[in-house]
Amino acid sequence: MRNTRIFTVLSENQNFGSRVFGQSGDEVYDLYHLEGVTGDGAVYSTTDDLLKWHYGLLYNKLIPAKLKKEAFLPAVLNDGSKSYYGFGWSID
Repeated sequence: MRNTRIFTVLSENQNFGSRVFGQSGDEVYDLYHLEGVTGDGAVYSTTDDLLKWHYGLLYNKLIPAKLKKEAFLPAVLNDGSKSYYGFGWSID
């Protein structure tokens, strides 16, 4: 993945020629800071890189199959209920 960048408010170089911003109506959204969490936003990528990421997950090149299976299972909370959020993925 050579065309993927992560930008935060602490990034020194925020120059990325093909960078686009979110928009709702007339408002343009830029970076936001969530106490050092990276990946929930501020990740800029291309379709080619996203396809590489997809295949890396699909064929267990990024994480072993056992960990991937665990990441896609709902978590059981202390009160016995389930959370349908697993290590960055919404599960339904």
